[in-house]
Amino acid sequence: MKKYLTALAATVVLGVTSGFATNPFSDVTPDDWAYQAVAQLAKEGIINGYSDETFKGQHNITRYEMAQMLAKALAHQDRNDAEQNVIINRLSKEFSTELSNLGVRTDILENKMGNIAINGDARLMFERNRTEYDLDEEPYSAANSLGTNINRYNETPPETYGTRQIRPESAHEDAPPNPPKIYVTPPMFTYRARLQFTATVNDNTKAVLRVSTGDKEFGSNKSTDVSVDRLYLQHNFGKYVTTFVGRHDAFIGGGLTYDGSLEGATIIAGKDKLNASFTFGYAPDMTMKVATGRDRDYPERIYQANLFKSSHENNAQLAIFQVNSKFGSHVKLGAFYTKVNGMDLGEILENSDVQMAYVDSSDMVNKYLDFYGVYGNIKLSSKVFVDGEFAKFRNIKNYAYDEYNINESNKAWTVGLTYGNYIPHKRGTWSVKTQYIFLGKRGPVFAPTFWTPANQNYKGWALQGKYAVANNVGLKVYAIVNPEDESGDKLSNYYRAEINYKF
Repeated sequence: MKKYLTALAATVVLGVTSGFATNPFSDVTPDDWAYQAVAQLAKEGIINGYSDETFKGQHNITRYEMAQMLAKALAHQDRNDAEQNVIINRLSKEFSTELSNLGVRTDILENKMGNIAINGDARLMFERNRTEYDLDEEPYSAANSLGTNINRYNETPPETYGTRQIRPESAHEDAPPNPPKIYVTPPMFTYRARLQFTATVNDNTKAVLRVSTGDKEFGSNKSTDVSVDRLYLQHNFGKYVTTFVGRHDAFIGGGLTYDGSLEGATIIAGKDKLNASFTFGYAPDMTMKVATGRDRDYPERIYQANLFKSSHENNAQLAIFQVNSKFGSHVKLGAFYTKVNGMDLGEILENSDVQMAYVDSSDMVNKYLDFYGVYGNIKLSSKVFVDGEFAKFRNIKNYAYDEYNINESNKAWTVGLTYGNYIPHKRGTWSVKTQYIFLGKRGPVFAPTFWTPANQNYKGWALQGKYAVANNVGLKVYAIVNPEDESGDKLSNYYRAEINYKF
């Protein structure tokens, strides 16, 4: 590419107005066909020439020189039409590495195209669900209203059913048994699509809106409802302070305890090497999912309670304190403390069937859900990574019942080893990961990054593989083989595969 050709193309593509201007270069004369374009670009400050005041139009330009011209041309974006903006967008992607070296972030360039950037993703997913077990809730609701405790081990289930009967201790002996409902969920195919709109308000402020269809099962009569799952403002106060206000992403530690949305505010101070953050608000994705394994011919079950209610007065409020640090280019460490206001574990147990998962929950009443933890990630080589995380409730204690080999831990932890370097936008990249996951029955896990079917009382080895089949198209497979609950009772294997398209 010759400099003369580049100069002429820049006047057309980069939106530089034509007009008469004084030419500063000694080797470009009024007789040259690109004289006017070169002079105008020099006047606008897009090209500078060389130190000897020559243009050297006969020389090929470097990618770095083109990136410099592109970066300077962005100052004229308000003069561009839609077609020119599309071309600039493509150029910014092509020269993203050179622009990054110049200190210009490509994502910022894209966001400035017409002040609004649109991106999104689509996902097709196959999931092999576990065997489910559903109680007939009616006979137990009355018993629970009397304040009776649930004991799953003092009575032998009737032989006619061969399944776990959960009955209050004070239930009358002659009360008719209620057979549980047992069903097996078949393999399920689902799809989901999301669109995100990012509007650049000014150099320091962005407004973000994301809409999502949610997961829709193939063949079901469930409607594909579209909802707003992100809506927030991002503002930068100088180079070291950033705020998010609205419904935005909240990521605690390495993602073991919570990775979901939060309706509130976050402030982050610092840079990659050392930063601290404070988040306060409501967490819509907070959920307890307590698994119980197969034991004594009892089927397994997941007891679930959503901590996000219809009225904000009844919802938990999170105050999250985090510190993250980076040592060189290989080690990342962090610590966090989360204070949960407005709800204690006793309220959750009282208003849901989660209480049935515990042998004795009396010691958890009026106990707040505050938790803390640490996490780390170490890069051993360009393709080998080790990561781990530990989290624990502050006020909720462990419980053990040795006679029945029952353990209920207040901790959760994970450790993993990754080989490879999966990059979603780069075809042919891949990674594999093996990971051990331990989620205590009383562990502080509510919406993890990890893809286990339960959040509590779950442990086992997990396998994960990722492969970019094309640019921005990723295939991911997951499996958990022979998982158990904390007492060693068996849980069903879990399989999942998905293909993601990003645009």
